[in-house]
Amino acid sequence: MGHVYYHHPGDKQFSLDFVHPDPAEVVSQIVGYDDDVAVKVQKYEIDEAFYVVYTSRVDGGPVREINFDLKASLAKMSEDNRTIVVRLLEIYRARIAQNEEEEGVPVEA
Repeated sequence: MGHVYYHHPGDKQFSLDFVHPDPAEVVSQIVGYDDDVAVKVQKYEIDEAFYVVYTSRVDGGPVREINFDLKASLAKMSEDNRTIVVRLLEIYRARIAQNEEEEGVPVEA
């Protein structure tokens, strides 16, 4: 039995937004998106054929392209807030590693 990915299997920046078996309904959904939404469509067959629309905001980009000085930002925080942020980042990194292990594909955050 197959499964449908929440994130597009070829591009993790695209998330599941719409599912329907009728291609005309898929097209109708796509034309209704704003100009800042990028779209990828994937056909799946689990018992019967259906289409999944994955979307991503065009103005976004990979995290690695963001110019951000984490050390400087942490230095401005109180010690309590700094501890919370660092722990959240550790959890996020562990979750990314787990996701990569489960799907066998590096995650582009």
